[in-house]
Amino acid sequence: MSGEVCFPESDLKLYLFILFLFLIYGLYVYLKSNENMSNINFTQILTREELQNKITELQDELYNTKLSDQKCQIELNSLQEQSSLNLQTKLLNKIYNPLTSPERIYPGGRINMQSYSNYQLIGFIFKDEERYPLYGRPKYAGKTDKYEYYIIDESRNRLKIPFKTRNDNELYSGDQVNIPGVGDNFQVTIYEYDTLRYDPAIF
Repeated sequence: MSGEVCFPESDLKLYLFILFLFLIYGLYVYLKSNENMSNINFTQILTREELQNKITELQDELYNTKLSDQKCQIELNSLQEQSSLNLQTKLLNKIYNPLTSPERIYPGGRINMQSYSNYQLIGFIFKDEERYPLYGRPKYAGKTDKYEYYIIDESRNRLKIPFKTRNDNELYSGDQVNIPGVGDNFQVTIYEYDTLRYDPAIF
């Protein structure tokens, strides 16, 4: 006997495959143990004082982030209030300034414009010799198909007289409305929207 061991070729492939699996498993165990050692070493590197300093640093960053967020919110609120005041001034100019055009301001909610809920002078109603300024606003901010209206009676100490349309529908020029306590079949005239105008001097 020569001391050699013989076995079929198919068994040799099986043994090689098993050996390959053992090598893969050994490599996995080795890498996993190194990962655990790395984590342990990482935690051991930081002293108690260093950990405390790190926590303090993170707390400071969190505080500064919250402080910055509060400042941004305050600035945003201030800008919104300023915008609201500018709009209010513009709406009042439409009423009292004789040099300001009567066109109404677009209420927003479309074309990426901020919506608002202010009443504004949008036209007038008339019948025979009677004329009353017509004020309106969207019933729901951002939607312009439903409106709330009132008129002002100059002969009665600028008395505001609200009225409703059918289903709160928006009024258009040529419509007729009935005003409780004032009269029926008033004709409506609605101002156009104030839009950008072409300036031939630019081009």
